[in-house]
Amino acid sequence: MKVRHDDFFNNSKTLEISNSYEPYNLHLMKKIYKENNIECIEALDTDLDVYLKYFADVKYIHLHAEAVHLEEVNKLHNLNGISLSNTQIKDIDESILEKIEYLEIYYMNKKKIDFNKFKSLKHLKLKNYPFEDLKIDNNLVSLEIVDASKIIELKEINTNCLEKVKLSFLKKLENIEFDCSKLTLLYIFDCKKINDLEKLLYSCVNLKELDVITYSIKGGIFNNLNFIKELKFLEYFGTNYRILDGNLKPLLALQEANISSYYRNYNLRDKELPHVTVCISEGTYGYRVRLDSLELGKEDPRITWLW
Repeated sequence: MKVRHDDFFNNSKTLEISNSYEPYNLHLMKKIYKENNIECIEALDTDLDVYLKYFADVKYIHLHAEAVHLEEVNKLHNLNGISLSNTQIKDIDESILEKIEYLEIYYMNKKKIDFNKFKSLKHLKLKNYPFEDLKIDNNLVSLEIVDASKIIELKEINTNCLEKVKLSFLKKLENIEFDCSKLTLLYIFDCKKINDLEKLLYSCVNLKELDVITYSIKGGIFNNLNFIKELKFLEYFGTNYRILDGNLKPLLALQEANISSYYRNYNLRDKELPHVTVCISEGTYGYRVRLDSLELGKEDPRITWLW
C-alpha cells in the first residue's frame, strides 16, 4: 500500500486504494489514511460504492477512467481537487465543480468542457487535449498541458493571476501569445516548434524557475543565453538545448544550473556551474543529494559530473 506525495495536488500525501474488496486490505488502508494525515487518494478500484464512504473527508481524489458509482464523489464535502476524464464530469454535481480549486482532466474523446462551471478553479492540468484551440477565462494560478498534439498557438489565456505554466509534448505549438510577464515558473518539454523562443523568454521578467528540454534526436538550439541576464529573479535554469556561442557564464549568477548535454565549445564545465543538488554514485546506485550536505562539497569523489 503505497503512500506518495502528489505534485499536482499541492504536494499532498496520497494513498493508493486497490483491492479494497478484501476486508483486511480495506481495514489497513483506513488505518493508514487516518494515522498519516492523508489528504489525497488514488482510487484504483473502480467500484466507488465499496470504499469511498470510508474516506469521506478527503481533499483530493484521482478517479479511475472506468470508475462506477460516481455519485459517491458528490458526498465528499471537503473535496478541493479532482482528477478525472472528460466523460466523467457530467456525473459530478455542480456544487462540487464550483468549489474545487484543482482540476486534472484527461481526454478520452472530443467532448468539450465548459471551464466556466469551475468558479473557484486555480490550478488546471489538461492531458491528451484533442482540440486546436484553447480558451481559459478562469483566474488560474497554474496551467499545465500534457500531450496536446493539435494546438498551434496559445493566446486566449487569462493571465491576471497566472504564475506557473508547464507545457509538455505540444508538437505543433508555434506561438505563445499570452502575457508571460507575471510567470514565476515556466517548463517547456518537447515543444520544439515554438517561434522566437529566446525573444519570448526576454519577456518573462519575473521568472524564478525555467526548464527547456527536448527528447528529440535532433535536439534544440539557443543562439546564446543573453536572455538570462534580463531575468533578474531567475534562480534555476535547466536545459539540454545546444547553446551555439558556448558561453555559459550568464549562469554563474543563478543559484542552480542544470546543463544536461555538453558540447566542446562550452566555456564552463558542469563542476564550475552553481548547484544546489548533485548526483552521487555509490556502487551500482546513484541518487541526488544537496551539495551543502557533503563535507567535501564539489570535491566529493562520488559526485557524477557531466562532460
